[in-house]
Amino acid sequence: MAYAVLNGDLIGSRRFGATRAARLLDQTLRAANRRFAPALAAPFMPFQGDAFQGVFAEAPAVVDALLWIEARLEAKGPLGARYGLGLGRVEGLKEAPHPSPALLAGNAFIRAEAALKEAKRARLRVVLKGDDPGRDAPFNAAFRLGSYLFDRWPPGLWKRLYLYLETGDLARVAAQEGVSYQAIHKQFKSRGVRDLLHAFRSLRVGLEARG
Repeated sequence: MAYAVLNGDLIGSRRFGATRAARLLDQTLRAANRRFAPALAAPFMPFQGDAFQGVFAEAPAVVDALLWIEARLEAKGPLGARYGLGLGRVEGLKEAPHPSPALLAGNAFIRAEAALKEAKRARLRVVLKGDDPGRDAPFNAAFRLGSYLFDRWPPGLWKRLYLYLETGDLARVAAQEGVSYQAIHKQFKSRGVRDLLHAFRSLRVGLEARG
């Protein structure tokens, strides 16, 4: 199975406050490294101020990580990011297992960088690049849906999505938010959260099939 490199770059950190943004990003990446440790080949690390990068040995897990990181940033901020996802080879892991991503190389890094540049140019939130543009197209169609929704969800909805990703239980989300289960279910349906979760589950299956 190909490795997956996830590059990210914060949006609006200057408006949010550079120091606050750096602190939130650091906390989020530390938490992501704990949560996704079994799938990571190299941990998430910040670099160049607003940017960050992580490497996945289990490529399908990158879909879950991307959504979880975005939900946490938006819920705790609100602060968002753009993402470039590159699939392919990663070189240097045999010499230093679980190193800093900065010590590694390979075409997965080149593709992740190109994907993030395209996301910025096209004002999308997520772009994927692998070894075949034709095979990449269905993934990017789903990520375009994600981009559309990411830009339109209010902080309160992001908070509820983050709670759901943490607990996996709508009833617990409702209890923590002090509303009915039906209210959360209806909001997730009407605002496209259920559709996005379904689309991202399909992306995970697609990455498993790509190998």
